[in-house]
Amino acid sequence: MIRLFFATALCVAAQDKLKGIDDAVDAAMKQWQVPGLALAVVHNGQVIHSRGYGFRDVERKLPVTPDTLFAIGSITKSMTALALASLADEGKLQWDKPVRDYMPDFRLHDPIASEHTTAIDLLSHRTGLPRHDTMWGVGLGRREIFARLRYLEPSREFREAFQYNNLMYLAAGVLAERISGDSWERLVRARVLDPLGMKLANFSAAETQKTSDFAQTYGLENGALKAVPLPVNQEAICPAGCVIAPLTEMTAYLRAHMDRGGKGLPSAAQFDRMREPRTITPAGAIGPEAMGEGVYGLGLMTLPHRGRKVIFHTGTIGGYHALLAFLPDENAGVMILQNRVARPVPQVLSRIIWDKLLGLPPEDWQAIFLKDDKAAEAKAAAERKALEASKIAGTKPSHPLGDYAGSFTHPAYGTVKIEARETGLRWIFAGNSLTLRHFHYDTFARGNSARVQFLTSLDGVIDRVEVKLEPAAPPVVFKRDGK
Repeated sequence: MIRLFFATALCVAAQDKLKGIDDAVDAAMKQWQVPGLALAVVHNGQVIHSRGYGFRDVERKLPVTPDTLFAIGSITKSMTALALASLADEGKLQWDKPVRDYMPDFRLHDPIASEHTTAIDLLSHRTGLPRHDTMWGVGLGRREIFARLRYLEPSREFREAFQYNNLMYLAAGVLAERISGDSWERLVRARVLDPLGMKLANFSAAETQKTSDFAQTYGLENGALKAVPLPVNQEAICPAGCVIAPLTEMTAYLRAHMDRGGKGLPSAAQFDRMREPRTITPAGAIGPEAMGEGVYGLGLMTLPHRGRKVIFHTGTIGGYHALLAFLPDENAGVMILQNRVARPVPQVLSRIIWDKLLGLPPEDWQAIFLKDDKAAEAKAAAERKALEASKIAGTKPSHPLGDYAGSFTHPAYGTVKIEARETGLRWIFAGNSLTLRHFHYDTFARGNSARVQFLTSLDGVIDRVEVKLEPAAPPVVFKRDGK
């Protein structure tokens, strides 16, 4: 009884420290136009705050509840790491063993990376391969993308640098499937979700939309909120970011990481391994929410907050944004889910919460992140202006537009079709159809910035189209079919 009273007293004291948090949430949501948000705070083993804010559906005025389903995006990566950790506990996986020992068909463009990549390399973003995220949308299955990894060019040497990469988590998911003999989905359900009682969590937006309490996603159009479709057909990339779950269940997941395990979960040693620093993450390498240099482990990152260690991961997918974060030495954690990609909001709120719980002098985190946000917008605008200024005036295409039409194929990315219409050229790729605006000579622009260049053979025939689909890698060259 005395112990229960003491725990209750500590919980009440912690709740008192959070005084004003509702006003902070409302202010952040208003500033960044977030329609709905769910927030939980854990301190000293107790959930001291769990609440929904705003609307899961603006049009119908449906409120967010702690049971509202949100996609967690790349927080899923830590679940993939835990699934592999459970196999390591059973002696079926050795973390430092080359993955080709488990799946001989694993191959990257770099032969050294192909031979020596381990599960740790896959999970800590250090294979030398940049994102190549366009591969998500080309309509391929998980195993088809896995087979095409060898055709994607790296931008750094093997283990040279941190380069965030969703496709390597796809490969990690395939590795888990090969070792376990089961699908990644069933493995994660059995080894992560079920032990934590996460019965509402699922892997599909289509399944989510059949429920009565899920968050519609929103973007901005002319400064106003507009509903956008939920992310669909994410099965291929699922090990990198497809789990959908409510705040209540994600709070249980957060507590498992804070407690370093639990019944039916991998051992505490495996949770510790996930936190170990593997790759340095330079400032800005993982987005504007990461202020300063940090380190990446296995599906988790570490950054400082005013001298304290913060272990965290964000998640962004299809209009959703999420944050799982905790201070291991202070036994404090937060879980935030929202239905608009306004990246600074979880970081603003988590820092306000840390300061309140730790009794630190308050900072105006709203103003700090707003300044950074405006600086990023100004930089992007300047880059667009510089690109437009590079246009060479008075030029025209070297061929009639009909000569540019055709199908062009890349061994990884598949086929892009170019159509010549009365209104000009159309770029048809990965389910999208875009107008190609003449830029200069044989270079055209897709939208506001991305450029496409047509190349000719020695005979003067347009036989290739070159486009920079991955900013960190060389341009991708699609070759005309039949040439």
